[in-house]
Amino acid sequence: MSQLMIDRSSTLVLTPSRTTLSGVWEGVRRIDDLERSNVLLVVYGHGPAAVRDAWFDHVDEAPTRLGVVGVGVSDRDTDGEAVSREGGDVLTGIRDPSDVADLGIAISLYLQEWAADDTPTILGFHSLTSMLDHVGVETAFRFLHVLNHRLANTDTCGRFYLDPSAVDEPTIGTLRSVFERVIERDRPTDEPLSPDVAFDLVKTARRRYVLYHLFESGHETSIETLVAAVARREGTDDHERVELSLRHTHLPKMEEAGLISLRSERVVVRGSLAAIEPYLSPAVESDLPGEEPPF
Repeated sequence: MSQLMIDRSSTLVLTPSRTTLSGVWEGVRRIDDLERSNVLLVVYGHGPAAVRDAWFDHVDEAPTRLGVVGVGVSDRDTDGEAVSREGGDVLTGIRDPSDVADLGIAISLYLQEWAADDTPTILGFHSLTSMLDHVGVETAFRFLHVLNHRLANTDTCGRFYLDPSAVDEPTIGTLRSVFERVIERDRPTDEPLSPDVAFDLVKTARRRYVLYHLFESGHETSIETLVAAVARREGTDDHERVELSLRHTHLPKMEEAGLISLRSERVVVRGSLAAIEPYLSPAVESDLPGEEPPF
């Protein structure tokens, strides 16, 4: 049997941000000897091929096998195919996010196939918050109860992410009971921006475009609107690539700095943007030629 030191418990991770995959990357990349593990990612709202590409952008090591189940994806996201194989990757799209039966079957097929050898598997489920948008808590509870039994029987550890600010306490209590372990990650505290952090935030044009839009929008916006605004500034029609970059890189960095909070599909400024304005001002003329500064 495998000698990898992997915690096999099924874990509920209570984290305030459901709109990024950064927590999933961090949770998985800490696994010792990742190259001798299988990784299965269940992700709502993103095409499986895009998630696979984002994985290799953020995690240096390649697992033995990488599987992605994209939930709530369109025909375009899957190129019209429910399942596609490229090398060692197996990518699956579930078009109806309320169909937990199809989702359970897709996950089980991965675990069944991979159970043929001694390679352990890590499942990252992103996120239960998104699942609850489409099914009730009772359906989610039954699904998780069955799924966790399957994980226990196939040498698989699970990490399931839930935004506690998006659901009520009774829902959290119900879902807690399904898991062997619960981890709570606090939202960053409000602290003044240090010059080093501020310069780091504004050194990238894409983050500056985010900040300009937040000034213009009254300090709150939807992810969809923000993606469109940034893409327009950059003169690109590739909204999916812009969205992936924002969700997985730039917005998490801004949230970690305490500048914004990610709430469901919205970006909300924490406090005031006044502290970042002096660092943005020198770039406005080149970023927004002929326009009035948004602040």
